[in-house]
Amino acid sequence: PKIENELKDLITTQMQKLYEFSPRREEIQLTVGGIGALFAGLMTVLQKNDEVIYFDPSYPLHLAQIYLTEARPSFVPLVEERGWAPDLEKLRESITKRTKAIILTNPNNPTGTIWKKNEVEALAQIIIDRGLILILDEAYDFLTYENHLFSPMKIEELRSNIILCKSFSKEFAMTGWRIGYSWSN
Repeated sequence: PKIENELKDLITTQMQKLYEFSPRREEIQLTVGGIGALFAGLMTVLQKNDEVIYFDPSYPLHLAQIYLTEARPSFVPLVEERGWAPDLEKLRESITKRTKAIILTNPNNPTGTIWKKNEVEALAQIIIDRGLILILDEAYDFLTYENHLFSPMKIEELRSNIILCKSFSKEFAMTGWRIGYSWSN
């Protein structure tokens, strides 16, 4: 537990720097890579025939994870002509009574798109209004240069609807180590 607590303390320090709040140790779960965090999050909130909003294109392994939960993806396009921006109107239209979660990879894999602050705020309002869960994959948050990343984690009233999933693989060049974590409160 000593090494685990030390790692969780370092994660807390990083989260304070990135998201401007300090989580408690017990809110952080160490996982087998970021993929383990994502799958655990999906398995926690989804049941058979639930729907999950999947922004298309996005990381294709998310689809496999959705299917393993026996839920169904609801595809919402990212609009190439607008720099792979989200179609928020299509998002609103795609939410049904079966929709339980939205997966957001920000920055997006494979497009590299970084959602603008106003897009994140609009998404947050939709999630809060509809009582949805945001499965937030920010494995590439450190790979932003000209464009600033505004994380949904910075929206305090949204945090109770977020499962944050992170990986050490890319940021710390630890791809073979398979260490990641999730946070939720």
